[in-house]
Amino acid sequence: MCRFSIPYSGNPDVLIVQIRDAITSAGGQFDTAQRTFIIPSPVGKVKGNYFLETTLVWISITDKPFLVKCSKIEEEMKKYLVNMPKAPTTPPPSV
Repeated sequence: MCRFSIPYSGNPDVLIVQIRDAITSAGGQFDTAQRTFIIPSPVGKVKGNYFLETTLVWISITDKPFLVKCSKIEEEMKKYLVNMPKAPTTPPPSV
């Protein structure tokens, strides 16, 4: 139904843990093995899957409430990921 990408930086493993924790703490579901999520909303559930590239998170929304536009979902997810705390970076070891 909807597909978009969101840029990110930092450790992808930490990013996934942060997203999972945020979704589950809001009453949603997040499956790292299947790369799927379900996010509750006042008008119904938003279901989708994700794929990580080096600097992008690709999101595909597979099911959503009829009245919710893809652009609104993308806008909200971008706001969320942009405001997510960045993972601490480890400096390279000294030689």
